[in-house]
Amino acid sequence: MKRKIFLLNPRGFCAGVKRAIYILENLVKIYKNRIYVYQEIVHNKYLIDKFKKLGVIFENNINKIPENSILVFPAHGVSKKIEDIAKKKNFLVFDATCPLVKKVHFGIRKANLEKRKIIIIGNENHAEIQGSIGQYDKKENIYIISKSKQVKNIDISPIEKLSFFTQTTLSFEKTKKIVEKLKKKFPNLSGQKKDDICYATYNRQMAIKSIFSKLDLLIVVGSKNSSNANKLVESFKILSKKKSFLVENFSEIKKEWFIKKVNNIGITSGASTPENLVQKVVSYLKGWNIKVFEEQKTNTKELQKFRISKKFFKKE
Repeated sequence: MKRKIFLLNPRGFCAGVKRAIYILENLVKIYKNRIYVYQEIVHNKYLIDKFKKLGVIFENNINKIPENSILVFPAHGVSKKIEDIAKKKNFLVFDATCPLVKKVHFGIRKANLEKRKIIIIGNENHAEIQGSIGQYDKKENIYIISKSKQVKNIDISPIEKLSFFTQTTLSFEKTKKIVEKLKKKFPNLSGQKKDDICYATYNRQMAIKSIFSKLDLLIVVGSKNSSNANKLVESFKILSKKKSFLVENFSEIKKEWFIKKVNNIGITSGASTPENLVQKVVSYLKGWNIKVFEEQKTNTKELQKFRISKKFFKKE
């Protein structure tokens, strides 16, 4: 049987990542002095290395950044504490936070003012969740969960007014199950509107769901610290009970993956992965004499675009 490559759609950059990359690219053109980014602009090693070569400095400790510096906030957002330090140190700040993450932050701040306890669904160690936690004053009133079985451990009165918020890069179906359990336990639970949810991760997961039965193996192109790329690997494994591998580039692909009954190979990528890395993986596999190639057809059109302020196009 001839081997075949299936290239999944949609894949690659989401609207928030496109916006953040575009902002940083423009700032590099405008400012000759050093540009600092707090943490990583997006979770992709290739892009971070690319910007480092252009002189951009990525710093995890804001206290190490000199006063009066140019500072860019990353796509996954920052806490109020980081914003306050930036003001005190007189940084010229450019905020590349994804507008959908900003909506989550706004909701948490509103809940904070209303003195509502909050539940955050996500990975506590992820940068986006750390930024979200940092929008709320009383940490003892925040409950962070990542699994539906943790709902029973939330020790709050069922009649208490609560709000829930989610990490934007989670598995859509898994999150839906957690929310359903929460609503059963807490009748007064309120949460994000559907329009505030990031569907880029969902769309990429649904692309896998629509084709997994045809595939013997799935390669996901993305960085090891990318939450949404890891979720794509996880989704395929759960659905198919077959192997899936996360690679940062084609050089990480191993021939032993394809020894036994691997004829139909799927390729997709995380929301912060450039398309050129995907095409290099395709070219590499074609070099193994895999001649049959099929681009997955889809009715899903990702038309979401985020406005970019004029201040990113001229020197302040």
